[in-house]
Amino acid sequence: MTLSPSILVTVDVGGTLGTADGPGLAMRLAEASPLPPARAREVMRTGLHTQVALTETVVAEVCEALEVPADAFPRDLPPAPLRLFPGTVEALRRISAVATVVTLSNVTCVDADTEGLRSLLSPWVSDFFPLLPHWAYEA
Repeated sequence: MTLSPSILVTVDVGGTLGTADGPGLAMRLAEASPLPPARAREVMRTGLHTQVALTETVVAEVCEALEVPADAFPRDLPPAPLRLFPGTVEALRRISAVATVVTLSNVTCVDADTEGLRSLLSPWVSDFFPLLPHWAYEA
């Protein structure tokens, strides 16, 4: 970890540090949807990944947008483990020697395994942050 906390580096997780080792909730829902894959992914990005909590209302809205029955929504599905890309740990080690490193993700309530990330990336990554929708910051 850095001794100079005045420099902050943020990194995305999925596609940057590694890739999910298997299908997660969003991928399973997109596969179940009759929508074209690109449209289903857009529903995931705007209707699921931006939520701060996975409520029954969110489930109903996402299922309606995906045109799948709400009872088809996979519940209690653990996030797929992250498989780090080659060289990720070494790169994070080097960066963390000169800067504080944190993750900043657009996945907040599904497919995010913060504790798994912590065990994979500690001590090089100091913390893990979701990218909350703008309304989450309003008091």
